[in-house]
Amino acid sequence: MVTGPAFTKHGNSSEAFVSEVLNGGYPGIPTPATQYAAVDVRDVAVGHVNALEYPEAKGKRYIISGYNLKNTEVFEILRSKYGPLGYNIPTNEIDAEGIKQSGHGPSLRVLGFLGKKFQIDNSRAINELGMKYRSAEESLLDQAERQIELGIVEKKWWIYLIDYFHFFLEFWLNKYLNNIYVK
Repeated sequence: MVTGPAFTKHGNSSEAFVSEVLNGGYPGIPTPATQYAAVDVRDVAVGHVNALEYPEAKGKRYIISGYNLKNTEVFEILRSKYGPLGYNIPTNEIDAEGIKQSGHGPSLRVLGFLGKKFQIDNSRAINELGMKYRSAEESLLDQAERQIELGIVEKKWWIYLIDYFHFFLEFWLNKYLNNIYVK
């Protein structure tokens, strides 16, 4: 699973998973939990550059994977920030039978992965390429923020008010502080 902020609106299945969660598309949290090997797209770029720059990397293959992440953790991380902002992120669990009955396309795609563990050993990339990976939380929240900026995920109207308030406050403080300290 590749996470992190995207450049364009047309992404991959990892981006679709996060946007569906934020847009309230999931009827519940698919269980039993699936564990993915995941990495931030920015860490993938760093890994490629490091593999080019480190002479000892010549001719070797590296696994660039930052962390193991359960689908339940994705819901928890996104809910921690976006739940209070009005995004409808489910808290209830839904099993395979419930997913089938829901007919929800994105949920149906995970049926074959339910309960599976995809675990990767990234120690070689850490030791030989000096990789330092972003946390799952940083990566997913940056991805969610970018999807909102791109319009993939609906921006709630009150967030516009918060943005406006921040802009106004910053403008006023800069003007006020400049008048005090510039004189």
